[in-house]
Amino acid sequence: MKIHYRPDIDGLRAIAVLSVLFFHTEIPGFSGGFVGVDIFFVISGYLITLILLKDIEEDKFSIVRFYEKRIRRIYPALFAVIFFILIAGFFFMAQDAFDALGESITAATLFWSNILFQKQSGYFEAPSFQKPLLHTWSLAIEEQYYVIFPLLLSQLHKFKKQQAFNIILLLWIISFGSSIYYIHDYQRATFYFLQFRAWELLTGTLLAFHVFPSLKSERFRDAASLTGLILVLGSVWFYSENTLFPGLSAFVPVLGAGLIIHSGINIGQKESGIGNRILSFKPLVVIGLISYSLYLWHWPILAFEKYLIFWRYGLPDAITIIAISLALAFLSWKYIEKPFRSGKALLQQRGPLFAVALTIMFVSAASGRVIHLQQGMPWRNNPGATISMKTDPAWIEHEARDKWIDGMKDGNQPPVIGFSRSTPSFALWGDSHAVALASGLEKKAMAYHVSGYNISRTGVRPLLGMDRIRGEHDEVGHNNAVINFLRHHPEVKTVIIAAEWSDIPSTSYRDIYDQFHQGESQEKLLRTGLSRSVDTLRSMGKDVIVVMDVPRLKKDPNSLLFISKRLNIPVSVISSNKEDYFELNKIPFKAIHDISENRNITVLHPEKMLFDSSGKALPMHSGNFLYVDDNHLSAYGSAYVSVIFNPLFTQKVANKKNDFKIKDPRSRASRYLEELELL
Repeated sequence: MKIHYRPDIDGLRAIAVLSVLFFHTEIPGFSGGFVGVDIFFVISGYLITLILLKDIEEDKFSIVRFYEKRIRRIYPALFAVIFFILIAGFFFMAQDAFDALGESITAATLFWSNILFQKQSGYFEAPSFQKPLLHTWSLAIEEQYYVIFPLLLSQLHKFKKQQAFNIILLLWIISFGSSIYYIHDYQRATFYFLQFRAWELLTGTLLAFHVFPSLKSERFRDAASLTGLILVLGSVWFYSENTLFPGLSAFVPVLGAGLIIHSGINIGQKESGIGNRILSFKPLVVIGLISYSLYLWHWPILAFEKYLIFWRYGLPDAITIIAISLALAFLSWKYIEKPFRSGKALLQQRGPLFAVALTIMFVSAASGRVIHLQQGMPWRNNPGATISMKTDPAWIEHEARDKWIDGMKDGNQPPVIGFSRSTPSFALWGDSHAVALASGLEKKAMAYHVSGYNISRTGVRPLLGMDRIRGEHDEVGHNNAVINFLRHHPEVKTVIIAAEWSDIPSTSYRDIYDQFHQGESQEKLLRTGLSRSVDTLRSMGKDVIVVMDVPRLKKDPNSLLFISKRLNIPVSVISSNKEDYFELNKIPFKAIHDISENRNITVLHPEKMLFDSSGKALPMHSGNFLYVDDNHLSAYGSAYVSVIFNPLFTQKVANKKNDFKIKDPRSRASRYLEELELL
């Protein structure tokens, strides 16, 4: 078996890596650029299988030789990137971020970062830009595949070619079917785990068997290659982060890559399909050659840039990152990848190569472990006090409550907050931003000898009938349980609704009660869901209070303080401001205003207390952290803003009643807009 170099495959690599690069840097038109990883899987499966089949056919197959090639191909550039990240993280990352980095360095070194990042979900986890090795999840999947696959293929060669093909096809069907079957309930697992991604690599493997009919007609080759290119580019253009992925959606770019590869099999470059010839364009081929290094370098550069900058990320930043990434990728390819891959310049002997590789692996994994065990080495800059959800008392308490609250669907009684001897007369309903208000509200209720139910659930917005397309919680089930609970508890006079309103317009929801209008804007769905919630509560005779969202910091408070000290920049300079807040919340402001205008509801504004006189968001007050991360209040922050509830509790005491019922709304529509203008 002869293996001919195909420049179109390098061109396809270029399309894959540029799609990922432009997607991550937020270049318009590349909202589905994440499919580039799937294209890489197909290419890898095809080329590696082709090489293995050739070695097996020529009786040259050696598992040791195979792993030697993988080490030369993967390790040098990977460990150069890890070393860079380690040094940069040491100097520029705050304690929690550096702690998490240590854990991911160990995972990336041992090729199980896909498992690590699958576990890191929920409100205790950092934003993606605080994870410079996040992109190594795909590399981990590939290497896990190549631990198993060469051994499997060496055994399958004992069968006839068609039989071996059929066995692999069966594995393909099982993996693909599992991905489709489990994606709705286990979306993160289907994204990160090998068993749900193996079919993409197996697609390339099946093509390498050359069992599919050859496209002998030029017309067929043109049609297949162009169709493949359209499917790939169409996925990049039309898909977005709201696309349910991988599952069935991944089949489109995988099929596209497969058609491109198949249309060029056993065909000379001049006779290949038009799509193959387009991909053989020299600049694309060059980028394809450096695609591995480009993939490795671009994400850490982007992550550190986003972590350190204190201005709004924009197109100039994206262009800068792309340029730096391309330059580093070329240097990495020329001076790191090529010398090691050839085996002529560095570590020619197999023994020393394995010894050096194992030593570097051990040092890298151990370094990450030490960083993690030392909890991010806080002595690096003596930042003083730090905070996180893992250490804040309010969030530690809620973590134990969260699953209990989720059990409301099964009839669980929600926890009571406030004065335990009084009959609960109010309820707090919302997502994690409502949870953040709970501890301060509880202290306030204790002081006024009243109590209420905390029926808030992290990740679940108080929007009746609205279900997040890629949500990890049963939002509809929980919210229906909330309404059912409140319907059977007439002693609850007032319901306080709070949520991360600013995030809803960018989240993909569907209205389960209106299946014929699934193309509605997220703004309209916000209005519909919130109106439905308010109207349902009011029909029960409940008074409704809506709490506006708190300002979002540019970074978590630990990072703000750390970067401020490292770069010698005042915290006020790198804090978000009112303009940022209004821009992020303009859609929720208008929606809540319109809903409150014709309904007897109260609107409260905690954000007013979280800006200083110059309009900068406050990460701290009187030496205490107001936030646990970039958008959730701490126990202190919750107590600090709880004064917004004072008029409500004061009125209760003045009325000398054991309930929490609002007689006179504090913020009607006209006053509401005036207050916004005064902010």
